[in-house]
Amino acid sequence: MNSVLVDFNDDETWIADSGASEHMSNGSVINAHGKGKISLIAFDGKDYIPTELNDVLYVPDIKFNLFSIGAALGQGYTMMTDNKTCKIIKGNDVYAIGLRIDKLYHMQFRHAGSINVNL
Repeated sequence: MNSVLVDFNDDETWIADSGASEHMSNGSVINAHGKGKISLIAFDGKDYIPTELNDVLYVPDIKFNLFSIGAALGQGYTMMTDNKTCKIIKGNDVYAIGLRIDKLYHMQFRHAGSINVNL
């Protein structure tokens, strides 16, 4: 596999998705063109902190970026939700927060640059 830097659109919308098998960026639930890491800045309830998502599928045609709850749980995180927020937690620390808009939780992420994708 070749490793390349891929610029993605500036849409910073990340939807928490309990049905997504992996985190997905910029595309559709069609074909993944690669898999890699993405650097983000996540809101933890107090500050924006640098973080990295691993094994992100690059799917160019997806309308919104998807944050896989299942992938996060598989990496030892837990999720707490109420009718306004969801929190991604490990130990006693909050690593990310999503705000509920209608029936979806929008993760409070900002892009920190390009993604490194293996094609």
